[in-house]
Parts: sequence; structure tokens; C-alpha cells
Amino acid sequence: MGAAEKPPSEGERLEALRSYAILDTEAEPSFDRITSLVARILDVPIALVSLVDDERQWFKSCIGLDGRESPREVSFCAHAILQNGVLVIPDAREDPRFAENPNVTGAPFVRAYAGAPLHTPEGSSLGTLCAIDVRPRKFTPDQLATLSDLAAVVVDEMELGKQTRKLRVFEQISTLSPAVVYIQDLVKKRVTWKSRHMRSHLGFELDELTETAMSANMTVEEAQRAVLNMRRASSLPDGEIFETTYRVLDPTGERHLLVRSTPFTRDAAGRLTEILSIATDVTPLKRAEELVAASEAALAGRVEVLEAILETAGEGILVADENAQVIVANPLARSVTGRLPGDSVSVERNPGLVAGYYEPDGVTPFSLGKLPLRNALLGISTNNVEMMVRNPSFPDGLYLNLTGRPVRDRTGNIRGAVVTLSDVTALRRAQHRLIELAITDELTGLPNRRALRDRLELCSAEANRGRTFSVAIVDIDHFKQVNDTHGHGIGDQVLSAVARTLRESVRRSDMIARMGGEEFCVILTDIDVDLMAMLTERLRAQIEALTEPVRVTASFGVCHSSKTTNPTELLEFADQALYAAKHAGRNCVKVA
Repeated sequence: MGAAEKPPSEGERLEALRSYAILDTEAEPSFDRITSLVARILDVPIALVSLVDDERQWFKSCIGLDGRESPREVSFCAHAILQNGVLVIPDAREDPRFAENPNVTGAPFVRAYAGAPLHTPEGSSLGTLCAIDVRPRKFTPDQLATLSDLAAVVVDEMELGKQTRKLRVFEQISTLSPAVVYIQDLVKKRVTWKSRHMRSHLGFELDELTETAMSANMTVEEAQRAVLNMRRASSLPDGEIFETTYRVLDPTGERHLLVRSTPFTRDAAGRLTEILSIATDVTPLKRAEELVAASEAALAGRVEVLEAILETAGEGILVADENAQVIVANPLARSVTGRLPGDSVSVERNPGLVAGYYEPDGVTPFSLGKLPLRNALLGISTNNVEMMVRNPSFPDGLYLNLTGRPVRDRTGNIRGAVVTLSDVTALRRAQHRLIELAITDELTGLPNRRALRDRLELCSAEANRGRTFSVAIVDIDHFKQVNDTHGHGIGDQVLSAVARTLRESVRRSDMIARMGGEEFCVILTDIDVDLMAMLTERLRAQIEALTEPVRVTASFGVCHSSKTTNPTELLEFADQALYAAKHAGRNCVKVA
């Protein structure tokens, strides 16, 4: 038994089949009449409208068989859809493709078959209209031509069903829509289809499209403009939209309608004959716009006085309207934001609005979600939002504290926003300096003992997760003699020289700290014990090579984190190793 191969365009074919939404639907008289004609004209006991699905063939209409489907692998129609013309099989028992087919060897004992493919207008073959006989026979050319013609009628019925479904969907959508949908016939100058709720939505029924008829519901001038616009719309290319607003009259007064039209149907010569239009009542919007215009005019009169006051204010103040247009920006606000009255401060229209704005760390880009102006226009008040601004006007950075407030009218609608900007640069830099002094040795500029403890705590936590580090305590040999012999000024220079040598000899990721007096601490990460010993030996040699301001040497005590990760114990072990180095004659390295 030879199952038919699936065509190369099987995916497109199945998509086309399913677009008709016909599979597994109820029987319909229009299809049954066609199969009845096939049975009579071709004198066969079995006639089918067969649709070939992914793994089955399903019968939309069936005469002479029980059941509505069968497997695709035994389907004659699966072979028929692979060719353009009618598939004719005079005797299935003599055809190697079908001789062992269970439909041939068993019920219904198919012998003769003729199947005309059901080709869609786009060229997909969805199934067949087929005639089946239980005796071998030949079909006449007239019979096969009739079968092909009736197959085309089947496709026409399917197309009609698809269009009918589309029309029902269109009618349902137009009924549910708050807008009014209608079709204008440009030839007959009439509305040929319209939403059922046109009168309830617009206050009148639109039927004739003449100037006289339309003048019953709009001024003569508007009716003339409507007729002129219809002529303009008739020249629209497909896909284009013509949009305009009309003032119409109904028993409740004047309304404003927004009408959008697009080409719908053309004749054989390509001339536009129908346009599809959607009318929306925008009267509330128009009235709101009038109120806004009046409010803006009143606000503008007060803004001029306000600007004069704000020019001398000590804080930056920026005022924007609900459309994110700047109304007021005093000197500090202008210099910080670079925005002048009339500029847009909409994040959507200006994606680079926060360029140059950072979190207080001066590195992290400022989040749009924290921008006080944006939040204020959304109705959200914000207090004490801090940011750092860096731009050509403030290359060293400017620290700001911001607040944002929405401005509402009496009905609670947002009419704009006010943002105040306080320059807190001096305060923040003073705070940074205090923090720096708290963790920095003033003489050498190195981290002090407090900073060292913090780094050791961090390294210990990382060591518990598998990372290694080493600690070395460095002690300048006979430093008291340096102070006694050369004075404390030279002693301070020696400390600075040793600090500089240590700092320049390690990686940026490592740490050199002054523990106090003539003692320093070196923390190196991700190196083993032997490499640590080698590196500290090199540091010792570099200190020994110093000649300015006087020659000195240093002793090193080293401890690796494999011995312990407890910061206090690490320093104690390193200190014990340092004691061993001093006991061994100084100017050497000992490892715990």
C-alpha cells in the first residue's frame, strides 16, 4: 500500500484549509446537492467532498459511506491533491499504489475512482470532489469535465462561507464598537451598509450622500465640505486613510464627529466605487480642549509674574504643563536641565532626557522611574530624590536634592508639574571628605586600620566561598633610630616613600594599608603561598633599594588564608611570622 507523500507546501496548505473554518462542521445542503449531482451524473454509488487534514481526510459531504473521516495514509484523495488535474483510477486492484489499500481489499471495496482537486484562488489544494465506484470502469471526458466544474463550485461555496463568516464578524465588531461604521457608495451617492446603532450614536440616520440630504443634519458649509471630501477620498490609494472632523446637529444640540475613511471596493477598471468610514463622537474631547485652552490662557498670564519672582530664587524651579512642555525654568533649572520654556521634557519624545544624570555615586545612570518630573506628570509626588549631574556646565559634577509635585485643577485632573532642585554639592562633598578621612591615613594617603578591618572581613567572607588571599605585615626596621637620628620630618618622608613603593608594586585589586606607626599591611588575593613569599621578597628588596630620604630595610610576616579565615587570627599569625623575621635578624620574609 503506497501512502501519498505530503506536498512541499504542506504547512501553507493546512493554514489555507483552516482559514475556511470548515473542518468538523455540520452537513450543509449546498454541499450535499453537489455530491448528489456527482452521484447521478457519473452514475456512482459514492460521492464525497473530502478535505485532507494533517493526518486524516474529513468529509464535508458524503453519499454512500458511513462515517465522516478516515486516515490520510489510506486516502485516495491524498494522492489527488498532488496533481493539478483529475486523478482517475479505472481499477484500483491494477494500480500498485492502491492494490493493497484496505478500502480496496475490504469495505467499501473501491474499484474505480475519480478525484478533482479543490484548488483555492491562491493555488492551495485542500481536498477533492470525488466519485467512487465499486466496479472497474472508465469515466468519460464529459463526466470528468463536469466533476472539475463541480469541484470549482465546491470551492466557491467554501469562499462564500468564509466571506459570510467575515461579514458576521464585521457586523458584530461594528455593533460592539462605540464608533459608527458605514459604507459609502460613490456611484449611487448612498450609504449601502451601516451599523444598526447609527441613530442612537449620532442622533440621525445617514442615507443619501448629496449636499441637500446632508444639510438636514449639518450647516450648508459643512455639507458642501463633506461632498468635496468624498471626491477627495475617491482618489485615495488602497491602504490610505482620509481623516476629518464635522460639526453636526441633532435634537440634543451640536456634536463633533471624527470621520476616518479608506478605500473599500473598486470596479474592473480600478475605479474606487465604495469607501469604508468610521465616525466617532468626539464632542467631549472638543469641549475638554476648549476648557484646556481657556485654562492655559489664564495660566499664561500668571506665569510671566511667577517667572520674574523665580529668577531670583536660590533653588532651581522647573514647571511643565500636562503635555510635558516647559512653562517655567529659572536660571539653576536651565543650567542643570539645559531646557528652556517651550522645550519638551517628555521622556518618550526625548529618550536622552536623563543623559548626564547619575545616581549619587556618580557612576550609575539615573533611573527614568525615579525622575521626579515624570512621576509628577503621572500624579506621583516625590521627596528628597538625590542625583548627580555631570555636563559641560558642571564637569566636576553637581549634587542635587529634588522634589516633584503634580499640579491639579479643581476636578483633580493633572494640569502640570513642579520640580524644585536644591544644590547640595558642598554638603555632599564635605560628607565624602569626612568618610574619606575616617578610612584614610592622612600622612601616606593609604587606607587606615579601620579600612583594613573592613577589607579583611570581605576577604574572609569570600574565602569561605573558596577564594584565597594572603596577608603580610610589614615593619620598617629600626624606625625609632631614624626618628632619633634624623628627626620626625625625615621619619614621615620615610613612611611616605615606603607607602608609595608598596602601593606601586601591587595590583590595583590588592590593598596596602597603614596599620599604625611604622607598620603596614599588604592583602593580595588569588595567589598561593609560594607566590606570596616570592612577591613579598620582591617588596622587601624594593624597600631595601630606597635611597631617599635615607636607607631603610623592612621585615615581613606572611599568613595565607588556608591557615584560617578569621581576620583576627590571620593578623595574629602574620604578626607571629613578623616576630620570627625580626628574631632572624630583620630585613627578611617569614611565612606563618
